Amino acid sequence: MKSIDSPRNTERLAVALTFALWILLGVQPGLAQTQPLEFVGDGALELRRQVDGCVESAMSTYDIPGLAVAVVADGEFAYERGYGVKHRTQSGAVDEHTLFRPGSVDKMFTAAAILRLVDQGVVDLDDPVTEYVPELHFAPGRWSADQIRVRDLIANTAAIPSFRESPEGTLSDWVSTLDEIPLLAKPGAFFNYSNSNFALADLVVERASGMAFSDYMAAEIYRPAGMHDSTRNASEATASGNYSFGHADDGTIYAPDDYAHIFDGFMSAHDIARWTQIMMNGGEDVLSRKSAYMAQAPQVPLIFYGGRPAGMDGGSYGFGLFVEDYPDGRVVRHGGGIPGFVAQVAWVPSQGFAVVMLANSWPEAFQGLQDAVECVLESSIG
Repeated sequence: MKSIDSPRNTERLAVALTFALWILLGVQPGLAQTQPLEFVGDGALELRRQVDGCVESAMSTYDIPGLAVAVVADGEFAYERGYGVKHRTQSGAVDEHTLFRPGSVDKMFTAAAILRLVDQGVVDLDDPVTEYVPELHFAPGRWSADQIRVRDLIANTAAIPSFRESPEGTLSDWVSTLDEIPLLAKPGAFFNYSNSNFALADLVVERASGMAFSDYMAAEIYRPAGMHDSTRNASEATASGNYSFGHADDGTIYAPDDYAHIFDGFMSAHDIARWTQIMMNGGEDVLSRKSAYMAQAPQVPLIFYGGRPAGMDGGSYGFGLFVEDYPDGRVVRHGGGIPGFVAQVAWVPSQGFAVVMLANSWPEAFQGLQDAVECVLESSIG
C-alpha cells in the first residue's frame, strides 16, 4: 500500500488542489489572466511588420527556401502568411495552410491523445504501461518495464534511451526491439528527453482505443479541434496539393513520402496555431480543463537530455511541452527538427499570444526558427 505522503502522491495532490483553487476562483487554467495586449489598427500593422522582419532575417541568414507563420494575439488569429517556396527549384508559393513535417512538435499532440483517453476514463496516468503493452521488456538490470507509468512517457521521465532515427515498421514491431536496451534510471526519477517515450505513448493510444494511431488522431484530436489540414498519412498530404518538400543543408531534397513511417505527421502553421488557441482556452471541446492545465503545467524540472546534462537554466517539462516561468508570465513551447524540416511553437497564456513557424530547411534552420520566434515574442510582447 502506497503511503499517502509519498513524493508522487504529494505532487499529484498539489496539482489537484491547485486546479481546484483555480476553479473556485473562477479562473480558467491556461487562459489569459492579465490585461491582454491589443493588436488592432496601427498595432496590427506594427505586429505584421515585426513578424515580417523577424522571418525575413532568419530566411536570409539560414538560406531557408520556404516558411509559414501564424500568430495569435489577444486569443485570436492576428497574422498568417507564407514566405518563399515549397521546393527550391520547382517553386510553388508557401501559405499558412501548406503542410510541413512538424518533427517533435508532434509530441504535444501525442500527449493530448493520451489526456483525451484519460478524460474519457479509458486510461489512467498512473497505470503501468505494461497494462497496455504487456510484451514490453528491456535488458535485465535494476529497473524494469512494469515500473513505467503512462505519465512517465508524456513527461519524458520513463528513462528509455531515445532513438535518433525513427525505426521502420509498426509500433509493435519497434517495441519488440527494446529487449536489448537497458533503462537509464528508475522510471519517474528525472527528466530525460526521449523520442522513444512518445513512440511508446503512440502505441498506448492504439492499444487503449482499439484504433490505429493515425485514425485516432484524425477522429479524436484533429477533427474536434478544427485542424482540417493535418494528417498523418503521406498519401493524404500529397493529395491535398499544398505540401512542402524538405531541404537538407547537404542538398538533399525530401518528398513527403520519402520516409512516410508512422512516427511523423503533416501539419500547417494555421492548424498548430488553432491548437494553441485550444490550449489557452482550457481545452475547449478536445480536452478537459484539468487536462489542458496539466499539459501546460510543470511536471518535472529539466535536468537531463539524452542521458547528458540538459544545459538549460531552469525550466520544466509538462506533458509534451516545455514550460518556462518568468516574472511576467509563463511561456509554453516546443520545437522540432527532422530531415528536411524544422518547426517552432511558443505561446504565452497570460497574454493570449502565440507564434508558430514551420520551415522546409534542416538542420541549421532549427536555430534560425528559434531565433525568429524569440524575435517575435520580444518585439511583440517584451
